[in-house]
Amino acid sequence: MSRRTSSCPPVLKSTKPIRHVLRPSRTELFDLVRDRDVVLNAPLSERQPVTGLEALSLGVPCISGPLKPG
Repeated sequence: MSRRTSSCPPVLKSTKPIRHVLRPSRTELFDLVRDRDVVLNAPLSERQPVTGLEALSLGVPCISGPLKPG
């Protein structure tokens, strides 16, 4: 089995660390989003796609997966 590797284009490389935050307050959430280069969202429920809209409203792109309820 061959293994393929690829490098990330310079335009996609971030100078900021990835942070996993469990339960921020609304104020903390917006501060965190404003300070990021991109928001990643894997929705598990119908309400979570709002996170992407909130990020976009703050000028931060959001990468989201499809909603697939369990």
